[in-house]
Amino acid sequence: MRIFISTGEVSGDLQGALLIEALKLAVAAEYRLEIIALGGDRMASAGAQLLGNTTAIGSVGIWNLCPMFCRRFCYSRKLSNTCAKILPI
Repeated sequence: MRIFISTGEVSGDLQGALLIEALKLAVAAEYRLEIIALGGDRMASAGAQLLGNTTAIGSVGIWNLCPMFCRRFCYSRKLSNTCAKILPI
């Protein structure tokens, strides 16, 4: 079972890691889990394959978004390319 989880800042990384641990407990005996994520160190430690570390690019409001736009765009491109490779057509 392949699952994608996307978080945008530190608290999302924590919640994503908790979700990954719960998924492992719930379905590990029945399914092989592959978790691909945009997240942080906690999600990686929980077993996610990170496409990018998003804990440093959280923002509130348009003006806070501007300095992080390029990095977010790069993550978006990487995600799009990865999905094109791994998802069935």
